[in-house]
Amino acid sequence: MAANQRLNELAAAAAPAAGDLAIIGQGTNAFKVALSTLKTFMDGATVSQADAEVGTATVAERWTPQRVLQAVNAVGVTATGSTTARSLANWFADVENVIGHGAKGDGITDDTAAFQSAIDAAETAVATTPATGPAIVFAPAGQYLLGQVILKDRVIIVGAGISATEFKKKDNLNDHLFLSDNFATLTGQFKCLPSDGVINNIGFMHCRLEGNKGNNTSGDGVRLYAKNITFYQVVIQNFDGNGLFTELGVNCPVNDWSKLVEGNFDGLWIHSCDGHGWHARGPNDQFVNYMKIFLCGGDGIRMESSDGVYFASADFNHLHCYSNTGRGFHCINSSFRGAFIRLENSFKEGLLLDNADHCVFGAMHLFDNARTTGSAQGVIQSDSNFNVIGDLRVRLSGRTAAGGFQIIGNNNYVAGVISGEVNGGGNSTGIGLEVRDGAAFNTVNVEIHDFSGVGAVGLQTGSTTSINFNSITAVLQNNTTLWNNVIAGSHNNYKIIGSAISGATMFSGVGPPTLLTGLETWDVALRDASPAAVYSRRKVKHATTVNLDITTEQSFTIPHNLLVAPDLDDVQISLSYTGSNTTWNLQYMYVAAVSSTVVTVKVKLVTAAGSANTGNILMRVEL
Repeated sequence: MAANQRLNELAAAAAPAAGDLAIIGQGTNAFKVALSTLKTFMDGATVSQADAEVGTATVAERWTPQRVLQAVNAVGVTATGSTTARSLANWFADVENVIGHGAKGDGITDDTAAFQSAIDAAETAVATTPATGPAIVFAPAGQYLLGQVILKDRVIIVGAGISATEFKKKDNLNDHLFLSDNFATLTGQFKCLPSDGVINNIGFMHCRLEGNKGNNTSGDGVRLYAKNITFYQVVIQNFDGNGLFTELGVNCPVNDWSKLVEGNFDGLWIHSCDGHGWHARGPNDQFVNYMKIFLCGGDGIRMESSDGVYFASADFNHLHCYSNTGRGFHCINSSFRGAFIRLENSFKEGLLLDNADHCVFGAMHLFDNARTTGSAQGVIQSDSNFNVIGDLRVRLSGRTAAGGFQIIGNNNYVAGVISGEVNGGGNSTGIGLEVRDGAAFNTVNVEIHDFSGVGAVGLQTGSTTSINFNSITAVLQNNTTLWNNVIAGSHNNYKIIGSAISGATMFSGVGPPTLLTGLETWDVALRDASPAAVYSRRKVKHATTVNLDITTEQSFTIPHNLLVAPDLDDVQISLSYTGSNTTWNLQYMYVAAVSSTVVTVKVKLVTAAGSANTGNILMRVEL
């Protein structure tokens, strides 16, 4: 029941009964107080037990709310299921309540001082071992108007729920709302020890942070140089700067409570901030169970490290970034992992791995990205190595010119499906998958379809620089050009099959290198609806018929249906005859010429068969 209702009931209670215990309250709300304890709290007066029972004071005088609460505090209250009574003061000390420090939570009163007082009190309480008080600052339901609040070591701020407790940045603050202690002296210093001034085990739970950006011009929502940070069921919204900024050094061992994970996020929503949703320059080894970032003016997440300055990495269980003006996720010189990551509606690339190594993803879904700029929805840049995407899904490009995915780095593994349809209708004029600019030792296994706009290409390998030692397996379907090999590479292994609409270009560019140092393995079969087909190798059992009854030279042109013109030594021919005539005798048979479409074969007999007999030329050709 409400506190004032309870006090009114106590104030109206009848005089205590004679004996050792007094009954206070009525009905099921009644409780007993020892009279021997009660007399100590009668405003300091010395009274006999009899006076306490009857006395000369009126009932209202002896049972004021203040006196009753003093009595209850002395006797103690035992919680349901517990066996130990605790005073009310002890119960209330479990959390540091901002209301107890003067906060109003009415959305009008400036509650900054009250908040800071509660945080400072909690910090003092947990500064010793064992702690003398709580590490939790509680803010009941309400809207708390705040200036800048300094977060202190080992103090967690807890609200009554994301729809009940709001911390609102006051007008014209133009600075960060929550700032970790010692931030200005630590940033860029590659520190992480408490002895360096780094605070630990801080964060927010069950609350909403409102940036009030219509009445401010700058400042992040939360700006931390800290370790062991926690966000649980928190919304950060409408800030002029970043929603969240975090930073820390790396590889600094600490003991006791600091062995906790360096970051723990479970239910964090960041939206409508003018900077990045989350700009992470640390900590290392953060764990994210569920995070959603949308409608921010920068990247959804920018995670970056700088040697000797700061270091960030994270493991995501479920991440969803959408409709951010920058990139969905921009990883710079860092590493992160994810079970399920969905990046969509980004104005730039959905995913950009920029000098990022050892990123591992179970499912990576890129939808409707590159809406204004960017050549592809996802890019593994140069110097981004040893990354793994086990289940890539790319679809619904944000604009017609955008491609699907690019691989420029080395030693990466990518498998999945890349689709060229464009949000709003039509199909991409870009490139489905581009492996380029010296990419090497990558393993790719993809299906690419419907890059069917004017000039579109399903798979493009090479650029101004060759690619080397890659293994690429691809299924290509309904692309304007199925495969374009821009420049001869070396030691690549291609296994490619595809089907195109009638009139599409099945292959363009150059074939495999002929030098021994550039040997490649090509296993390619591409077909269109006409049906025409091109291959990397072909065996023709009955290429053409040879007249065995003449001795003049015969010339034959045989279509080879290869991707490009073979070399002379790529063609093997033989003459098959199944009859019984043994009179005829072959003088020569050789490959006279090759072109982009046919092989020319010359045949001459020394002796004719003397009767109508024919043989067949068998041809095997392989690039």
